[in-house]
Amino acid sequence: MLARPPCITGFRRIGLGLNFIPTHVRTTGGWQPAAMLVRGMDRFGHFELLQPPEMELDYAAVRTYAHAAGPYRDIDVEQEAKHSAWAGVDNVKLST
Repeated sequence: MLARPPCITGFRRIGLGLNFIPTHVRTTGGWQPAAMLVRGMDRFGHFELLQPPEMELDYAAVRTYAHAAGPYRDIDVEQEAKHSAWAGVDNVKLST
């Protein structure tokens, strides 16, 4: 929930979400999420470890982001379809 007034400018707002998850945590799904190790060592191998970008808008880092974010987008689409079916609504786009 965002506790800010509506954006009335011509510019889009940008949000940033960070999740710091211990390396012993794993998903219950059948995929291995991508993550960047920010401290310590990964002795469990539950995440596909990503390297930090070398510079701002580094081409390789942008490609890595697209690869890492893809499964999350796929899950969103799947969940939107399930929600629409549950709500009895066709062709609903719940997020942008």
